[in-house]
Amino acid sequence: MSRTGLDALIRSLLSKVPGRKLNKTQLIKLVFLCDYEHYETFGKTISDLTYYCAELGPVAWDIPDRAAAMHDVEHEYHAPGLLHPYPEHTYTLAVCASGTALSVQEEATVARAVRNWGGRSAKQLVAIVHSEPFARLLTEGAPIDFSRLDDDPLADAHVQDAVMSDPELQESVARAERQLRTRHETAP
Repeated sequence: MSRTGLDALIRSLLSKVPGRKLNKTQLIKLVFLCDYEHYETFGKTISDLTYYCAELGPVAWDIPDRAAAMHDVEHEYHAPGLLHPYPEHTYTLAVCASGTALSVQEEATVARAVRNWGGRSAKQLVAIVHSEPFARLLTEGAPIDFSRLDDDPLADAHVQDAVMSDPELQESVARAERQLRTRHETAP
Protein backbone atom coordinates (compact mmCIF):
# COMPACT_ATOMS: atom_id res chain seq x y z
CA MET A 1 0.00 0.00 0.00
CA SER A 2 1.21 3.49 -0.69
CA ARG A 3 1.83 5.97 2.07
CA THR A 4 -1.41 7.68 1.06
CA GLY A 5 -3.31 4.41 1.58
CA LEU A 6 -1.77 3.74 4.98
CA ASP A 7 -2.50 7.36 5.90
CA ALA A 8 -6.14 6.79 4.92
CA LEU A 9 -6.39 3.68 7.08
CA ILE A 10 -4.83 5.44 10.09
CA ARG A 11 -7.07 8.48 9.56
CA SER A 12 -10.17 6.29 9.31
CA LEU A 13 -9.29 4.41 12.51
CA LEU A 14 -8.60 7.57 14.48
CA SER A 15 -11.88 9.10 13.30
CA LYS A 16 -13.88 6.09 14.53
CA VAL A 17 -12.31 4.92 17.82
CA PRO A 18 -13.92 6.00 21.09
CA GLY A 19 -12.13 9.09 22.36
CA ARG A 20 -10.38 9.46 18.97
CA LYS A 21 -7.03 8.79 20.62
CA LEU A 22 -4.81 5.69 20.44
CA ASN A 23 -1.49 4.79 21.91
CA LYS A 24 1.21 3.18 19.77
CA THR A 25 0.31 -0.41 20.69
CA GLN A 26 -3.40 0.18 20.12
CA LEU A 27 -2.72 1.76 16.74
CA ILE A 28 -0.52 -1.11 15.55
CA LYS A 29 -2.93 -3.81 16.78
CA LEU A 30 -6.01 -2.11 15.33
CA VAL A 31 -4.40 -1.68 11.90
CA PHE A 32 -3.50 -5.39 12.05
CA LEU A 33 -7.05 -6.31 13.10
CA CYS A 34 -8.47 -4.23 10.21
CA ASP A 35 -6.21 -6.14 7.84
CA TYR A 36 -7.27 -9.43 9.44
CA GLU A 37 -10.99 -8.60 9.13
CA HIS A 38 -10.57 -7.46 5.53
CA TYR A 39 -8.62 -10.59 4.60
CA GLU A 40 -11.27 -12.79 6.19
CA THR A 41 -14.01 -11.11 4.14
CA PHE A 42 -12.32 -10.20 0.85
CA GLY A 43 -9.19 -12.37 0.68
CA LYS A 44 -6.79 -9.40 0.78
CA THR A 45 -5.54 -6.94 3.38
CA ILE A 46 -6.21 -3.20 3.30
CA SER A 47 -2.67 -2.04 3.99
CA ASP A 48 -0.45 -4.58 2.19
CA LEU A 49 1.93 -4.15 5.13
CA THR A 50 4.24 -6.96 6.19
CA TYR A 51 3.66 -7.82 9.84
CA TYR A 52 6.15 -9.67 11.98
CA CYS A 53 5.55 -11.63 15.12
CA ALA A 54 7.04 -9.88 18.14
CA GLU A 55 6.64 -10.39 21.88
CA LEU A 56 3.48 -8.27 21.92
CA GLY A 57 2.05 -9.94 18.81
CA PRO A 58 1.87 -8.72 15.21
CA VAL A 59 3.81 -5.56 14.44
CA ALA A 60 4.54 -3.45 11.37
CA TRP A 61 6.97 -0.70 12.30
CA ASP A 62 5.83 1.52 9.43
CA ILE A 63 2.56 2.27 11.26
CA PRO A 64 3.68 4.51 14.16
CA ASP A 65 6.39 6.18 12.06
CA ARG A 66 3.86 7.03 9.37
CA ALA A 67 1.24 8.23 11.89
CA ALA A 68 3.81 10.53 13.53
CA ALA A 69 4.71 12.01 10.12
CA MET A 70 1.12 12.78 9.08
CA HIS A 71 0.26 16.50 9.15
CA ASP A 72 -3.30 15.93 10.40
CA VAL A 73 -2.38 13.52 13.21
CA GLU A 74 -1.20 14.93 16.50
CA HIS A 75 1.57 12.83 18.05
CA GLU A 76 2.41 13.15 21.75
CA TYR A 77 5.38 11.57 23.49
CA HIS A 78 5.43 11.02 27.25
CA ALA A 79 8.72 10.01 28.87
CA PRO A 80 8.81 7.08 31.30
CA GLY A 81 8.01 7.93 34.89
CA LEU A 82 6.92 6.39 38.16
CA LEU A 83 3.41 5.56 36.97
CA HIS A 84 4.40 4.61 33.43
CA PRO A 85 7.67 2.67 33.24
CA TYR A 86 7.74 2.76 29.43
CA PRO A 87 7.68 5.68 27.02
CA GLU A 88 4.18 6.41 25.76
CA HIS A 89 3.23 7.62 22.29
CA THR A 90 -0.34 8.73 21.57
CA TYR A 91 -1.96 9.69 18.28
CA THR A 92 -5.02 11.90 17.83
CA LEU A 93 -6.70 13.01 14.62
CA ALA A 94 -6.68 16.79 14.21
CA VAL A 95 -10.07 18.47 13.91
CA CYS A 96 -9.32 19.68 10.38
CA ALA A 97 -8.53 16.21 9.00
CA SER A 98 -9.69 15.49 5.46
CA GLY A 99 -11.51 12.42 4.09
CA THR A 100 -9.97 8.97 4.23
CA ALA A 101 -9.96 7.80 0.56
CA LEU A 102 -10.68 4.18 1.48
CA SER A 103 -13.15 2.12 -0.54
CA VAL A 104 -16.65 1.49 0.79
CA GLN A 105 -15.65 -2.09 1.68
CA GLU A 106 -12.48 -0.91 3.45
CA GLU A 107 -14.43 1.71 5.45
CA ALA A 108 -16.96 -0.98 6.44
CA THR A 109 -14.11 -3.22 7.57
CA VAL A 110 -12.60 -0.44 9.69
CA ALA A 111 -16.02 0.27 11.24
CA ARG A 112 -16.47 -3.44 12.06
CA ALA A 113 -12.98 -3.68 13.58
CA VAL A 114 -13.60 -0.58 15.70
CA ARG A 115 -16.95 -2.01 16.87
CA ASN A 116 -15.25 -5.29 17.82
CA TRP A 117 -11.99 -4.00 19.29
CA GLY A 118 -11.83 -0.17 19.23
CA GLY A 119 -12.65 0.41 22.90
CA ARG A 120 -10.01 -2.03 24.17
CA SER A 121 -6.86 -1.10 26.05
CA ALA A 122 -3.42 -1.92 24.64
CA LYS A 123 -3.12 -4.79 27.14
CA GLN A 124 -6.48 -6.24 26.04
CA LEU A 125 -5.55 -5.95 22.35
CA VAL A 126 -2.26 -7.77 22.97
CA ALA A 127 -4.21 -10.58 24.67
CA ILE A 128 -6.67 -10.71 21.76
CA VAL A 129 -3.97 -11.05 19.09
CA HIS A 130 -2.38 -13.87 21.09
CA SER A 131 -5.66 -15.85 21.12
CA GLU A 132 -7.27 -17.90 18.35
CA PRO A 133 -7.60 -17.46 15.43
CA PHE A 134 -4.64 -15.07 15.46
CA ALA A 135 -2.31 -17.35 17.43
CA ARG A 136 -1.93 -19.73 14.49
CA LEU A 137 -0.45 -16.86 12.46
CA LEU A 138 2.29 -16.16 14.99
CA THR A 139 5.77 -17.64 14.70
CA GLU A 140 8.31 -15.61 16.68
CA GLY A 141 10.29 -13.29 14.40
CA ALA A 142 8.67 -14.57 11.21
CA PRO A 143 6.53 -12.57 8.77
CA ILE A 144 2.81 -13.17 9.24
CA ASP A 145 1.16 -15.01 6.37
CA PHE A 146 -2.58 -14.27 6.22
CA SER A 147 -3.08 -17.15 3.77
CA ARG A 148 -2.61 -19.51 6.74
CA LEU A 149 -6.12 -18.41 7.73
CA ASP A 150 -7.48 -20.24 4.71
CA ASP A 151 -7.13 -23.62 6.47
CA ASP A 152 -10.51 -25.12 7.30
CA PRO A 153 -10.67 -25.69 11.08
CA LEU A 154 -13.95 -27.56 10.63
CA ALA A 155 -12.05 -30.46 9.08
CA ASP A 156 -11.07 -31.46 12.65
CA ALA A 157 -13.63 -33.83 14.25
CA HIS A 158 -13.11 -32.30 17.72
CA VAL A 159 -13.92 -28.85 16.36
CA GLN A 160 -17.03 -30.23 14.62
CA ASP A 161 -18.23 -31.74 17.92
CA ALA A 162 -17.64 -28.45 19.76
CA VAL A 163 -19.55 -26.49 17.12
CA MET A 164 -22.49 -28.88 17.21
CA SER A 165 -22.85 -28.50 20.99
CA ASP A 166 -22.44 -24.70 21.23
CA PRO A 167 -25.01 -22.30 19.68
CA GLU A 168 -22.52 -19.38 19.78
CA LEU A 169 -19.99 -21.41 17.80
CA GLN A 170 -22.71 -22.40 15.35
CA GLU A 171 -23.44 -18.71 14.75
CA SER A 172 -19.72 -18.01 14.36
CA VAL A 173 -19.42 -20.76 11.74
CA ALA A 174 -22.49 -19.41 9.92
CA ARG A 175 -20.88 -15.93 9.88
CA ALA A 176 -17.63 -17.38 8.50
CA GLU A 177 -19.52 -19.23 5.77
CA ARG A 178 -21.37 -16.02 4.83
CA GLN A 179 -18.04 -14.16 4.68
CA LEU A 180 -16.53 -16.88 2.51
CA ARG A 181 -19.47 -16.67 0.10
CA THR A 182 -19.09 -12.86 0.00
CA ARG A 183 -15.35 -13.22 -0.64
CA HIS A 184 -15.93 -15.56 -3.57
CA GLU A 185 -18.73 -13.39 -4.98
CA THR A 186 -16.57 -10.23 -4.87
CA ALA A 187 -13.32 -11.84 -6.07
CA PRO A 188 -12.18 -10.57 -9.48
